[in-house]
Amino acid sequence: QEHADPNAVKVVFSRDGFAHYFSRACIPCASANECPDRYRHIGIYAYRVETLHQFVDWPISDLEVSENLEQLRALDNGIKIHVDKWAKPMPAGVDTPEDLEVIRRLFSET
Repeated sequence: QEHADPNAVKVVFSRDGFAHYFSRACIPCASANECPDRYRHIGIYAYRVETLHQFVDWPISDLEVSENLEQLRALDNGIKIHVDKWAKPMPAGVDTPEDLEVIRRLFSET
């Protein structure tokens, strides 16, 4: 159940393709029994150098702390994050030390 996995980050985005919010929780969700389509976030970020310099100078935001997601600092400071849908199967991410071990074993076998 990926939607319940806190290591699988979820994203809610606008019709024009910009992120509203990222969370480790099941979002959006009106109730425990009624959750519409959800999208898992697979992050590939491209920032201009000037933006990266600003990013590291911004204080860590409360939302970033509560979700443990650095992209929320960008959203909190007015940076728009463009989102695209990917319809093809996506390989598992490397989000935990356990995931890293799986990948290491996979590469050592090839």
